[in-house]
Amino acid sequence: MGKSLYSNTNVNNEILRNSSDEGTSTQSLSATTISATTIYGNLVDSKYLQTTVTVTAADFLGTAPGDTVKVLIPPVGAGKYLRLNTLVGKFKNATVAYDTMPVLTVATELSPINNLISLVSLGTTEEIVSIAGNNVATGINGSIYLVYKISGSTPTVGDGDLIFEIKYEILDF
Repeated sequence: MGKSLYSNTNVNNEILRNSSDEGTSTQSLSATTISATTIYGNLVDSKYLQTTVTVTAADFLGTAPGDTVKVLIPPVGAGKYLRLNTLVGKFKNATVAYDTMPVLTVATELSPINNLISLVSLGTTEEIVSIAGNNVATGINGSIYLVYKISGSTPTVGDGDLIFEIKYEILDF
C-alpha cells in the first residue's frame, strides 16, 4: 500500500490542495497573486493557465483603425514571456450586424498569431472566428492583444461579443 500525503495551503484566501497517493497528484487554484506575480485565469494543470476574455461592442465601437482593441493577456513582468497553447475566438450574442469594421488580428509584439478576423461578414451569425496555438511565444514582458488592421473604418452600429478562451503558460526567459 502506498503512502498518502494531504496538505492544504492558503494563498491570498485561495486554497491550494495537493494530494498524492502512489505518485498521483491534483491541483486546484483560482486567479490570485503569488510572490508578487499575478496569475490571470485559472490553473488548468501544473503547466497551463486558462482565461476567458470578452471583447464587447463598446470595445469595437470606441477604437480607431490601427489601434489595440483590447489586451487579452497583459504583460507578465520583466524576465518572463507568454507561450500560447490554444486560443479560440467565438462571435456570439449579436442582434444587430456591425455596419463596417477593419479586419482584426490577435497579435504579440513579435507578430500576428492567427488569421484575420472579419466580423462584418457574419452579420448576427454565431461562429468560431479564430483558432491559434502551437506554442506561439510573446517577447520578453510581452502581451497578447486584439488589434484592428490599419485600413478600414470603425463601426458606428452593431453589437455582438468576441469571446476568447485562452490556454497559456508564463515562462522565465
